[in-house]
Amino acid sequence: MKECTIDAAIFEGVQKINNRSLTNNLHTGRLANDFSSLEGYSGAIAMLGDDGQYQLMKISRPDVKIPDLSLDQLWDCAKDHYGLAAISVSAGIGGMPVPKSMLGYRQLLRSSENTNLVSHF
Repeated sequence: MKECTIDAAIFEGVQKINNRSLTNNLHTGRLANDFSSLEGYSGAIAMLGDDGQYQLMKISRPDVKIPDLSLDQLWDCAKDHYGLAAISVSAGIGGMPVPKSMLGYRQLLRSSENTNLVSHF
């Protein structure tokens, strides 16, 4: 869907309706005025009747309370929900450098003397 002004969208919609011979009674200016005069609503849909007249179905803003949470509280909740604490601990341990000799590997020329457990698997 392309982005345009409400006036351009109304004009284009009315032209499409009129080109399909659904009705010739729609007045672009009155429809634009009805849409622009909506206050306290998050949107509206113009419902076209059989007689060519329209009614606006107004969509009200939902009454949703936004919780008063800090970012730290939200992060703690996400860690508990997704088990991020256990994952980060295991990833941290798996990424620690371990001498290759402890795992039975030889150190080849110009290679690092350490590896990690994640690379071992």
